[in-house]
Amino acid sequence: MRPHENLVGSWSVAVTTTNQGTFPALLTFTSDGSVFGSESPSPFESSGHGNWVSRDDGKIAYTFLSLFGGSEGKNSGKLKVVGTLRQDGSSSGWHGPFKIEGYDANGGVTFDERGTFTLTRIEVELLD
Repeated sequence: MRPHENLVGSWSVAVTTTNQGTFPALLTFTSDGSVFGSESPSPFESSGHGNWVSRDDGKIAYTFLSLFGGSEGKNSGKLKVVGTLRQDGSSSGWHGPFKIEGYDANGGVTFDERGTFTLTRIEVELLD
């Protein structure tokens, strides 16, 4: 099995940033190169949707977008997350740096931040 094949599936993520500290998120990587993400819900933010690829150096590169709305239902902007992941040598998890940028409805940058993702697979548990 190639290392990137171990990425396919759903993951519990510890997101760590300088400004926001550490908070939980969820990521799902499909075998056809799609990635879906979500964090603790906010009233006007969509889940994240994007793509991932396996690089020649064994790392994974990904990009996903989330949309922001407002109480009137109009688009008020988006955020973009770009990062890389490397499989942990001591576990089946993944980790790596990311950059997040927020944009207003006109495409102007409203914020940017960097941090790390640490992924732990969501394992299937048997009921009784």
